[in-house]
Amino acid sequence: MNDLIYVNLLGEFAVSNAQGIGVKFHSKLERNLVAYLGFYSQTHDRDALADVFWSQEHHAAGRKNLSQLMWRVSQSVGQDVFASDRDTVQLEPHTVQVDLNQLREALNLMVEVYDPVLAQKLIAGSQRELFKGLNDDWVFEARDQWQVELTAGLRKLEHLAEMAGTLEDVIGLARAQIRLEPLNERANAAVIRTCLVLGRSSEARDHFEFFRRALADIGESVSGKMRVLAERIQTGHSRSNIGSPSAELGLGLPMIGRSHVREVCLKALSEAKQGLGRIVLIEGEPGIGKSRLIQSLVDDATWRGQNVLRATAQEFAQLEAYRVIQDMLSDNLGSLRLEVLKNQLDPIWLLEAARVVPKLASGKTRPASLGDLHDHQRLQESLLEVFKTLARLQPLAIFIDDLQWADESSLELLQHLARISEHLPIILMIGTRIIQAREQDRVWRCIEALDRFSFTQRLQLEPLRKDKIKEIAQKALGINLLPEVALHLEQVSQGNPLFVIETLKVMLETGIALEAQEHWLERLKFMPLPSG
Repeated sequence: MNDLIYVNLLGEFAVSNAQGIGVKFHSKLERNLVAYLGFYSQTHDRDALADVFWSQEHHAAGRKNLSQLMWRVSQSVGQDVFASDRDTVQLEPHTVQVDLNQLREALNLMVEVYDPVLAQKLIAGSQRELFKGLNDDWVFEARDQWQVELTAGLRKLEHLAEMAGTLEDVIGLARAQIRLEPLNERANAAVIRTCLVLGRSSEARDHFEFFRRALADIGESVSGKMRVLAERIQTGHSRSNIGSPSAELGLGLPMIGRSHVREVCLKALSEAKQGLGRIVLIEGEPGIGKSRLIQSLVDDATWRGQNVLRATAQEFAQLEAYRVIQDMLSDNLGSLRLEVLKNQLDPIWLLEAARVVPKLASGKTRPASLGDLHDHQRLQESLLEVFKTLARLQPLAIFIDDLQWADESSLELLQHLARISEHLPIILMIGTRIIQAREQDRVWRCIEALDRFSFTQRLQLEPLRKDKIKEIAQKALGINLLPEVALHLEQVSQGNPLFVIETLKVMLETGIALEAQEHWLERLKFMPLPSG
């Protein structure tokens, strides 16, 4: 039986055996192959992997180079470290342990309860450079991806720490995000707000000045929201009259009443990562929480190491052919993925797909416009080849919001994509306003077609009942609502969480929330409530 091998990607890149003896590689390529497979820990198609390192070589030559490189790596390590067959390769999952993947696995298992030990591990991870000492082209995109994964995990833990009332940890987790992205306004605002809640106005003032100077260095100024925080620092607001950080943002509140829906979605994400195609249709009225749920699932997929493609259909763009697909691919294809696609796909497919996604063109050949298109079927086949190739490179999580506004061409392609995804590591998560969707024949036909697949799940987001509205008020204001007040809010909001949160904001701004609850019902009758 082979010994355990340890791969360190965080900090100085290093490989060692079970006795702690470091492995000495004989070439940069050996180091790069282990680092690449350690970071992208799924099974890799041999041709795609060869294109990463020998993009100018013919496929046969690239495969031969890869086989020889794998042999040299195993010689340097002193044992075989690959699980491979004729067409695929990955690091041996039972004997090769990668530090980064241990963090990812901990994030995968994270539940809706704050874990301070995981928080400290993630903060420590944010302080260590990924692939230190490696500088190949693929490394820079991998670092960007890890920053996205890490930031998503830190933000999730910050939110859970806030809900648990461990405000010192909120500051630490927000500062870790700022180390990764100094101009992250949300994280900087979280530090300032939390310092104010803790009564540390001097620290809040210092941090605001730090952020203001950082923006000034690039010729930018602080936003209106940050200026409001600055005014609160100056006027010396105390904890009692600024509310909790959650009350400030609304979006900082947990997704109350959605635990079952999230569990179903997370299970589908995990199954798709294992190669079982999944489709999840999330339906509900405006403000019911679809977009927020989708954003949380985007974060979940990101720190699980799935390649996230996301698009939101726009009402004004319903007549633009393939607009949803164009937004999805144009906005989410990084330089490395783009280069691998260009090497993996036949030039004919690339040229066809470039009609929708111009960046797929080689640069020497200008793609024809959609207006010149004569072969609709060929274009769709080329776009499907793009998605299949992306899924072979890395498990694919596709999120589409507001499907009711999607153009007809994108809807048609979506049905074809669903058909081929059953046995691929692809998940389609789609949010739609069900009433508007029923009014659009093309959209409703698409939903019916997707619903016919055996691996499709339809989830309806229901209005919140008064017990969940009481929970929102408790989290936002720290107040236990009287039953009659909770019932009134349920009735006037019709259980719409966005309406509830906006109503609580108005109550804070008008001072009603600071009065005794016995007076709330009378005051609410005359309060300008948010409209539908």
